[in-house]
Amino acid sequence: MTMFKKQSHKWSNKRQLLFFETLNDLLRSGYTLPVALCSVSELLPSYDADIRQIIALMRLGNTFDIALSNYVSKQINLQLNFVNLHGNLQALINEISTHEFEQQTKQQKLKSLLIYPCCLIILVLMIAGGFSVLFALNSKHWLFGQSSQAMEYSCLIFCGLLTLVTYLVVVKIRCQSLLNRWLFLLKMPILKTYIKLVLDYHLTFNLGILLQSGISIAQIVQNIGQSKNDTLLTLIGESAHQQLKQGATVIQCVDSMPLLPHEAKTILSSGKSQIQIGQDFLRLAKIKRMQLNKLIERCLACLQPFCFILIGACILVLYLIYILPMYVQMGEISNW
Repeated sequence: MTMFKKQSHKWSNKRQLLFFETLNDLLRSGYTLPVALCSVSELLPSYDADIRQIIALMRLGNTFDIALSNYVSKQINLQLNFVNLHGNLQALINEISTHEFEQQTKQQKLKSLLIYPCCLIILVLMIAGGFSVLFALNSKHWLFGQSSQAMEYSCLIFCGLLTLVTYLVVVKIRCQSLLNRWLFLLKMPILKTYIKLVLDYHLTFNLGILLQSGISIAQIVQNIGQSKNDTLLTLIGESAHQQLKQGATVIQCVDSMPLLPHEAKTILSSGKSQIQIGQDFLRLAKIKRMQLNKLIERCLACLQPFCFILIGACILVLYLIYILPMYVQMGEISNW
């Protein structure tokens, strides 16, 4: 039980990555967790105050996940909570640091790909804004006819409707429960493959490392269901726990949960020992992570061309709204 107030600030993704990479290197070198935390504080002076707070909480009897809960994301905190069951801290820290590094690398690549298109989009929007002001100031001039104004109003109406539809979709998602939000997102054509792979990876890895450590399915489900973290994994654990209490089998629980990977039923019904099933889940998690990385790479490869197509479409619309009517009316005047 925490006996004093914890500071209320989360680490950024970069700070989380640096912390877990350093901690992983120290644990792999044979350091115990308390000694490794002290070494992190010495190696990374900017973490000193936070590390002192974490160590103080652990000395008061709090587990590592509780002591770290104020600094890391809910997903990472829930994974650290599983260490209380399987005890394999080093393997989990290694997986977290690897996953965070991959995420950070993809974010940096995404930023580098979007810098140039974003600059062009801003430039196009500035030109469009300049034309709009010019047309507003010269609405009665012979160069600015009603046709261009009609097209401009049509574009504004279209943008307004698009914004309204987007707002209504966001409101609908936010009004639903967490589980229904994920189910709704899994129905969206563009996002469903990515979201499914992310869910499959996290579920299979956590389940695999727990089963490999000798923890039974019933213990896993009970521990997840009792977690105070408001995450999707907690909701799945609560649902599975209720079904098992009502007499359902593990296979029946898997069948009733659309968010679980379809390979889970095959692995659980293979008849292998619990440790072998855990190893199969860990291998499946690696496959899911590889598929996820390939999907992200393909999306990043298509992102910049898509942005340039969007910029070209904006320029074409700009030409049709403002430039073409000017040429048409200038041609009409030259025929007088």
